[in-house]
Amino acid sequence: MVWPVVGHDLGMSTGAPSGRNQIDPFGDGHRIPGHRAATLTGNRDYGDSWIYCDMDPSLALERKYERLFFLDEATALAGGFRPCNRCRRKALETFKECWVEGVDPEHRTAEIDQRLREEGTVRKAERPSDLPIGTMIHFEDEYHLIVDGGMRQWSFTGYGPKVDLPKRRVEVTTPPSTVEALRSGYEVELHPSANA
Repeated sequence: MVWPVVGHDLGMSTGAPSGRNQIDPFGDGHRIPGHRAATLTGNRDYGDSWIYCDMDPSLALERKYERLFFLDEATALAGGFRPCNRCRRKALETFKECWVEGVDPEHRTAEIDQRLREEGTVRKAERPSDLPIGTMIHFEDEYHLIVDGGMRQWSFTGYGPKVDLPKRRVEVTTPPSTVEALRSGYEVELHPSANA
């Protein structure tokens, strides 16, 4: 299947301001032609609701928002986004169940959105060995994904080979509440390169 390169092909804007629609794990937009290896799309056009969606061109035709692209679910979650209630309803329900268990019982979607916005600039230092699989960290000026038995360097085109976790504390990029949802059993869908 051929995916549209950017929103212009669908009669939409190109994404984030100035066409910076490739989103990194910190939630920042970058101008990179095409969607590279992105597996999800999403938007920030609903106030506090930052959502990620299935990358299905037929759904995009009816959407009227700025289109953003994410390598995978771990990237979107790290940037402060949550699953869409429409195209990723099952994922959102599971995310909310894990949120209730790990964060607090106030699990209405509006409260989750507000909490993620409040935590958007909060970055904690933790030992990588204490973090759940699917968490993003910032280490030696690069983003890394915590995987079983190590970590993989993140890029817009995929993940690098698995390496050992550092022994010292690192900056956690994924919002604290999302980390707790991951600890409570939320399993992220990863780009195929994370399992290579």
